[in-house]
Amino acid sequence: MGILSERIEHQVPQNLDNILYYYSASLSVISIVPNVILIFHFCITKNTRDNLCYVFQLAISSILHSISFIFPSNCCKLQGFLTLTFELSSLLITPSISFFINTIYSHIFPPTKQNNKSLLIVSSFAWLIPLIIGIIPLIIDDFKLDKSIICWLNNDALIIAYCIFVLLIIAENFYLMLTLMLEIKRELKNDPSLIQNLHSLSRYVTIQLVVYAPFLIEQFFGLVQGIDTYTVSFGWVLLREGIDALSGALFAFCYGFSAQMLREVKEAIM
Repeated sequence: MGILSERIEHQVPQNLDNILYYYSASLSVISIVPNVILIFHFCITKNTRDNLCYVFQLAISSILHSISFIFPSNCCKLQGFLTLTFELSSLLITPSISFFINTIYSHIFPPTKQNNKSLLIVSSFAWLIPLIIGIIPLIIDDFKLDKSIICWLNNDALIIAYCIFVLLIIAENFYLMLTLMLEIKRELKNDPSLIQNLHSLSRYVTIQLVVYAPFLIEQFFGLVQGIDTYTVSFGWVLLREGIDALSGALFAFCYGFSAQMLREVKEAIM
């Protein structure tokens, strides 16, 4: 994720930029591993439930996002395109998982016959919209190398528009998750086992904050302090880049990993 203004002379010490690159690249490789496991699980399972289809798509998007940290700085446009496009794609897929995970609520979820159509529509938006948004900076040649060794948007107006888009998606995520949590709480007296669903949705709310809060906080203070004079410490860059590089793994463990999934993978391997 980029910084609102990259007009900073010494955000990352020159003698540490290589360390920061290997730091981010190593974390991104770690982030790829659990998503490969999720893809393997999707391929071996015979139950193609909607939520598994979305987890499969999220794993692919997370892998492509993680790969962007492996490219060197001389692949700036490719790196920026992958980061922007598949970061948004991952974010757009998450509310779909939340929506379909509790199919016991028939008044919230579409009938079974409409599920395939809904899956196609939502999936199309989750991939096409980020692709279009990612192409725009490529056309106007706006991806530039920032001081934290990651290529990102250079135009402040585009960065602000991107932040607003991210906030809108997160707000929609929170609304959907909290709505489901209230539904589950009302049903707990009749079915105490639903507490597991409540815990799952609580994790979804938490993971959104963990992954996107550092980026959004940074942008907010950049606007308050002035985009031309805004600076951050090297330690903050390490934190923000580390969370961004590991976001794929965080999403994988939150949305995809479960005791049943691990058991099915183990049985397939053994």
